[in-house]
Amino acid sequence: MTEMADSASELESDTSSIDGGPTSKMTHPAQLELLQKRVQSLQQENRVLKTELEAYKIKCKGLQQENQELRRASVSIVSK
Repeated sequence: MTEMADSASELESDTSSIDGGPTSKMTHPAQLELLQKRVQSLQQENRVLKTELEAYKIKCKGLQQENQELRRASVSIVSK
């Protein structure tokens, strides 16, 4: 139940921050349009963040492989 209340207050907060005032003063179509824009914005941000995450995963995998190679080389040098 608290999650729903939190979501509702976040939603109101989001729309208030967009137009600079309380949502109760807005007409229904205006609220809907602002919320649709907010959803689109969040979806775009989500796509960007997913792409960024994938790039970091690839970079991390490469660094892990490099680390393994360096450890093997280090063991090889120490054993000589």
